[in-house]
Amino acid sequence: MNSAILHVLFVGSSDSLNAIRDALLPRGHSHLTFATDFCDLLTIPMQESFEIAILHHMISAIEFRTFSEYIRRRWPYTKILVTCASPEFLDDPLYDDWIPPGYSPEMLFATVERLTALRRDK
Repeated sequence: MNSAILHVLFVGSSDSLNAIRDALLPRGHSHLTFATDFCDLLTIPMQESFEIAILHHMISAIEFRTFSEYIRRRWPYTKILVTCASPEFLDDPLYDDWIPPGYSPEMLFATVERLTALRRDK
C-alpha cells in the first residue's frame, strides 16, 4: 500500500474485529471504522469515505445485500470484500472479491492491497 492512509469500513461482529486490526493496522497507515449493524452504518458522518469495506461472514446473506447496496449508493467507489465460505454470490456486481473465513492476516492484507490498487487505477 502507498503511504496514504487507507480508510477501511468493517461490518461485522466485534469478535472478528481483532483479526482485521491484526492484518491491517500494524502494517501501516490504516484508519478503521467499525459497524455492527445497519444503524451503525447510518451514523457514519457524511464526510467519511472509504477505499474498501469488509463484510464479515457472521452477518446473514440478506444483511450482506442490504449493507452492500447501501455502501454502493453512499460510497460508489468503495471496493467491497466479503468473508464467506463460498463465493457463489460474487456473480453479483455488488461485491468485488471474497476470502474464506479463517483467513490469515497476510491473505487479508494482500487482498486489500490488490483491491485498493485496482481502485486507484480506475
